[in-house]
Amino acid sequence: MTAFCFRDRRLSKGFTLVELMIAMLLGAFFLNGVLHIFSAAKQSYRTQENLARLQENGRLALDFISQDVRMAGYWGCSKSAPETDHFDKKNFFYQFTKEDSNKKKLGKALEGFEAITPVSAGLSTSVENWAPKLNPIDEDFDITSPDNLLEGSDVLTIRKVNPQGFLITSIDLKSKSLQVNANANELASAGITKPTPANDGVAVVAVSADCASAQAFQITNVLSTGVIEYKDIASKAGSALIAARPGNKAIPALTTYKGGTVHLVNTASYYVATKNNEKLLYRKTNTDVAEELVDGVEQMQILYGVDSDFKPAVGNYSAPNYYVTANKVEVGEINWDNVVSVRVKLLLATADNVAAHRLPYIFNADLSDLTETIPPDKEDKKIRRVFTATIAIRNRLAQPIATQ
Repeated sequence: MTAFCFRDRRLSKGFTLVELMIAMLLGAFFLNGVLHIFSAAKQSYRTQENLARLQENGRLALDFISQDVRMAGYWGCSKSAPETDHFDKKNFFYQFTKEDSNKKKLGKALEGFEAITPVSAGLSTSVENWAPKLNPIDEDFDITSPDNLLEGSDVLTIRKVNPQGFLITSIDLKSKSLQVNANANELASAGITKPTPANDGVAVVAVSADCASAQAFQITNVLSTGVIEYKDIASKAGSALIAARPGNKAIPALTTYKGGTVHLVNTASYYVATKNNEKLLYRKTNTDVAEELVDGVEQMQILYGVDSDFKPAVGNYSAPNYYVTANKVEVGEINWDNVVSVRVKLLLATADNVAAHRLPYIFNADLSDLTETIPPDKEDKKIRRVFTATIAIRNRLAQPIATQ
């Protein structure tokens, strides 16, 4: 006979449907909380990363500009710009000798162009949008190229020579050449190379041993032994070196330059342009292809500190009396020789849309008391910051007065 064992139902284990639903609801609630925490942490990290890059880009951009501005007007040990240039062609990049036939265009160690159009996202191909006009910018600095200048943003140009100089050990007036204390490879690493029909010529400044004079010219050849030739080559149609601008219209007289130095001419122009719908800070050095320096730079506005008491004949640089825009520098007897400092103001934006909503921003271009709140585009949720630096031109700092 089989015996059956009946168990009390009160001893049954498990969950009822209601209990299971409550457990699932609580689990979903806690899971949602965890997801929100992770999402907030991710967004916070993304925001902090963008802000860190923004700060880094701002400091980097100001550092690039500051290094060149401080060295504006540096001509080796010479205290003034080259007295003579022998260039066949005067173009924007080689306008740094004391004067030209018009007595005003050359000798600008520093030169700015004030944007006179409203701030916009548009590109410009017109020289009329800047004052002074961008007329000096010729085929070597084509503003109609793919990397167009940005309307409403200033342009800054600095002219100087590279600090690295090569000692002139001997001069051969008959062969129109000079020997320096370096070979061709060492010269090439400093940018001093012979011209070819495929590239532009290399302009240099030779400084005399006593630092009393300097001359600018284009080299025409570099030998492996470090001999630099400087024959007269006109950059004109039919020349084998037509691409080798600027060319020499005359042969420099370097009779007394043994023991002096040779430096590469370095003209750097800074501007903001757009590429692939992104705004970037560019630097164009001489006639080389412009470099993309820093991304996220949306505007550059510049003021120039003018020492109105400066007298060229005396060379008594002091401190700036006031700051003006580029189109107000050459007024009356004031010119670019009176500029002793530069105030740069940059507007930078994060790479990504990290804000919860659109953030209107204020960019006071002329640093006056007038401010304007600028609303971003509808889909623009970027965070913006303004970076400002006032930079002194080292070669124009006030010198201590010698006591008797």
